Amino acid sequence: MDKIEDKGIIVEKVLGKSEDFDFSSLVAVDKVFFDHESLRKGHQRINTESGREIMISLEHGEALFCGAVLYRDDEVVVIADMPEEDVIEFMPRDNIEWSRVAYNIGNMHNPAYLYEDCILTIYDESLKRLAEALDIPWRRCMRKLDGLRAGESIRGMKHSHE
Repeated sequence: MDKIEDKGIIVEKVLGKSEDFDFSSLVAVDKVFFDHESLRKGHQRINTESGREIMISLEHGEALFCGAVLYRDDEVVVIADMPEEDVIEFMPRDNIEWSRVAYNIGNMHNPAYLYEDCILTIYDESLKRLAEALDIPWRRCMRKLDGLRAGESIRGMKHSHE
């Protein structure tokens, strides 16, 4: 159970998705921002926008996500959010292009975030050159990396290039 201690709020489980709650009666909605890497950590200490200290210690298998309700009482709710990041957006036109982009991003050990119409990853000049070499439509923009992270369903599998 989530609890408030003198040192801050302890979060041991995600309470649900923000869109599934009615917050109209609350005094405040407080957000805590995680970048795409820190969102993957189940144990961490972070501050909300208003300065509340949040200590996260999720059970094995529990995961943070953009829009996760981390804490709620009669006055305030704390919701996980993400800042927009400098990304490259690949817009493959067919399955072959999807495969080529995904393979190359993975081969470069960059995280890939999958959406219905595009693949996002952190912007890097080498990825710009990749898009141009593969002749795949792309653009540089600021977006949240809140899509399905490629490889998430095979968590725990590891490989090496030795």
